[in-house]
Amino acid sequence: MADLSTISINTDHTSNFPLHSPTPTRSTTFYFDCVIFEVENVLYKIPRARLVEESLLFETMFALPPGPGNSYQKERVGMSLEATVS
Repeated sequence: MADLSTISINTDHTSNFPLHSPTPTRSTTFYFDCVIFEVENVLYKIPRARLVEESLLFETMFALPPGPGNSYQKERVGMSLEATVS
């Protein structure tokens, strides 16, 4: 068994690798801006970019400024849709 009394831990806080950056930045590859829809009491979380690519309606809607009181909430429903059956 190893002699644990000889183990030392470097507690030098002047390391070249800071634990936290002063201002975190979002990944340009893996940070998805999603929109939450509610249809028949079921929530769907869809990447906003995909909606904008496929629909001029969503592209225009997402270009509009947010209305008053639209602060971030984890599971805020952005839009409630009525289900239709054809």
